Amino acid sequence: MGFSAPTGVSGLSNDFIVAPLGGGDPLTGGDYSGSAVALQVIQGQSCTLMLQASRGAGGGPGLPLDLSFVPCAGFDHALEFTDALGTFGSNTVWQALPEAPHNSGMVAVTNSAPIQFYRVMATRITVRSPPEG
Repeated sequence: MGFSAPTGVSGLSNDFIVAPLGGGDPLTGGDYSGSAVALQVIQGQSCTLMLQASRGAGGGPGLPLDLSFVPCAGFDHALEFTDALGTFGSNTVWQALPEAPHNSGMVAVTNSAPIQFYRVMATRITVRSPPEG
């Protein structure tokens, strides 16, 4: 059974990602023909980010790599990469992937180097009150 992405974006297999209250794998989809939604956003609870990667057949440079994680409420998320990890005490230079923040929890990249490392960074969202007057 495939997904029908109502956005019309070619190659889009999932329009949304939902983090289950009890944990576990995220729920994803794109076919809303029989949908009913009861959305509950929870803040103040601990949230553990775990980045998962899945690759196309064969792996290696030039092939697609899907990166996914369950987003934490109240945070902006940015996926970052580096070509090499530094030794103990050195500074590794991380670069954000294009189009951050990646708050959907899913990003597709093309594996362009023989070795790349990825991580997800979370920054608390600061909500500012509108100015009075």
